[in-house]
Amino acid sequence: MATSLVYSMATPTPHAYDILISGFARRDLLPSLTTYQTVLLSLATTSQFDQTMSLLTHMRRRGIRPTIYTYNSLLNACAQSKPPRWKEALSFLSQCQREPGITPDLVSYTTAMRACARARKSKKALEIFRVIQDMGMELDVYCYTTAMNACANDGNWKTALALMEEMAERGISPNEFTYSVAITACGNGGQWSKALELLDKMRSMNMKINTITYNSAISALAKAARTESKQQRRGMWQFWTMGCSIRSIQ
Repeated sequence: MATSLVYSMATPTPHAYDILISGFARRDLLPSLTTYQTVLLSLATTSQFDQTMSLLTHMRRRGIRPTIYTYNSLLNACAQSKPPRWKEALSFLSQCQREPGITPDLVSYTTAMRACARARKSKKALEIFRVIQDMGMELDVYCYTTAMNACANDGNWKTALALMEEMAERGISPNEFTYSVAITACGNGGQWSKALELLDKMRSMNMKINTITYNSAISALAKAARTESKQQRRGMWQFWTMGCSIRSIQ
């Protein structure tokens, strides 16, 4: 019933939630973990993070402990927020690390990295990545791609490609999203020839190349136009023909 009330609120407000939680207290009832999690996520998805932190403290005092699902949901809300709430994500990750009976998993760390990457805090994202590496966690393609995306947003193409090589060394196969992020990193770094190499490799592996990936390569080519005019024109023609084939398929 309480959870249904939370979902029925078109515009969630802290006052409305206070009424809901205090209603349990007046009846000498304890809200369930599900009710608390629903309220917490509703607050977080509407960027009411001060109230979210306050409610987390409140539920602990009532003897209800958040779970790994609670924290991962809150971290995801931080990463999806516009703008991304990377500071709050790091705070939730820190709380998760200190929470009795809970150990952050790979999803926790990767989602915190994603919040930092989307906020263009690549150093913070890579710090988290190195921490989980040192912990000996078994990393996956999504974790590596998220770290690469943090590099791509800053045009740090060297680190992005180094991470891609590291993946191969660890036996983790890059997917089309990984290649797309690597091409974006090269595009933002003005490395058009490397972007073209990656595009050619994707084609040789029959990977899907979307318009975003193609545009990232074009961006790399444009940034190199002043210094490599002849090669630039040759590359432009290859990109153009590739782009036409991509658009004809879509």
